[in-house]
Amino acid sequence: MTSRVEQNARLTVAAVLGDTELGRVCEQEAVGPRPDFQSDRHVVEVKELTSPALRQFSDAQRNYLDALHYPVEGLRHVWGVWADVSEAVASFNGKAPTPRVDSLIESLAPLLKEVEAHGFTDTFADHEVWPRIARILHFGGHCSVMPSGPYTPGIWFLGHGYGHSRTTRLDYDVVGFLQAWLDSQYATNAP
Repeated sequence: MTSRVEQNARLTVAAVLGDTELGRVCEQEAVGPRPDFQSDRHVVEVKELTSPALRQFSDAQRNYLDALHYPVEGLRHVWGVWADVSEAVASFNGKAPTPRVDSLIESLAPLLKEVEAHGFTDTFADHEVWPRIARILHFGGHCSVMPSGPYTPGIWFLGHGYGHSRTTRLDYDVVGFLQAWLDSQYATNAP
């Protein structure tokens, strides 16, 4: 069955190439690597370069964090929280470390209570507690008190963040990344 990504890719490539006759190849019985789409004039291989580790994190986020706001008894503020998934974004496999979403709220709540007890509204400022929070959210994650609003004290999960430096050199930022993927074991289906 053709995925949504492949369907969109086929429509895009067909429009760019002016070739409406691109047909699905991978579903046909064949041995060895074969392209995804082919016509009399073109052969097209489609790959999505989204990190499996990031996809796993996003799926876990949908499964375990079904709301944005989680009231936490004992907190005095609403804490905005975001997790660092930089390593997952840059990986080709599902093995890159990401924060454990299934226990994120339960792990952070007691630490945020400690930060409040120390009088801080930003976890970076609490040098005693921040290293423990960084182990949960990873180093680029963050927690800080949000401005007052309609929510009860607790945790507001803002999402996730990642950072990568870009050189603004197309040959490095895009071509280099794509070449690294092509040279990896993840490109083995490409003919």
